[in-house]
Amino acid sequence: MHHKPEDLNFSLYVSYSQVAVYDASLENPFNSWTPELVHQGFTWREGATSFRTINEDGTLHVAVRIVDQHHEAAETVRGIRVPFTVPSNGEIEVGSITGGKSFLIPAGDYSLFFETWTENDEMWCMLTFCTSFSAAPEIFKCDDVLTPAKPLQMGAQPA
Repeated sequence: MHHKPEDLNFSLYVSYSQVAVYDASLENPFNSWTPELVHQGFTWREGATSFRTINEDGTLHVAVRIVDQHHEAAETVRGIRVPFTVPSNGEIEVGSITGGKSFLIPAGDYSLFFETWTENDEMWCMLTFCTSFSAAPEIFKCDDVLTPAKPLQMGAQPA
């Protein structure tokens, strides 16, 4: 079942502190987490990125959107930007070990923004595909859990 991103709001059960965004055709969409990657809060390789969630497990409420310019959400406590290339078929999936949701967005290069926070003991995240592309990763909002080293590590290995 494919959804249009403009009405893509869903909940997902996350485990192992991660939510992944990946090319839906990948056989092994999850990345290995080294200690350095855990400290920086994300893993990245071409076609697959994972973000560290605030809680180790639980329900994550997800909103996906496509924009021309990114504006940080006021609630954001952890914000990360990575480059992301949507494949020619446009098929992307957002998932966890327990399952995921796939949808179509226009193929091309995006800056993918991950913003997360908790509200009433529930985890929330916004995944924003921004057409203003930057190849550089950035932690634009760092909470006290992340202790990233410089430079940020890219080129994760499949799990």
